[in-house]
Amino acid sequence: MPLRRMNEKAKMASSLKPATRTPNKKTVKAIPKGKIPVSKPVLSNKIPRGGSTNLTLAIISLVAAVIGLFITAVGVYLEIIALIVGLIALKKIRESRIIKGRLIARIGVIISGVWVVLYIVLALLSLLGVI
Repeated sequence: MPLRRMNEKAKMASSLKPATRTPNKKTVKAIPKGKIPVSKPVLSNKIPRGGSTNLTLAIISLVAAVIGLFITAVGVYLEIIALIVGLIALKKIRESRIIKGRLIARIGVIISGVWVVLYIVLALLSLLGVI
């Protein structure tokens, strides 16, 4: 950039005055005694509208894990589904800044993980003829 243009831009920037506005009686409102003004919360763009899908996945993981405990016929499949969905929920929660559902997803993963390992051990023991 030529030196001449830089000097022109510097002159223009120095000639700008900061905008000052003196408040008049109409724009300034008195705060009543004993009341504290409360500002509205600013929502971040990182929170998805319509609720969090992470919490939904975490709840699905927990519910599938608990139902899999009581229903033996499809328990193995429900526990595997609960484990996969719980891990997906934990990954999405970790990537986003939303912390909702982290504990629920962890509980679902722990319950389903323990039962998947137990099912595998029982299947191996039955194949070996121990049970």
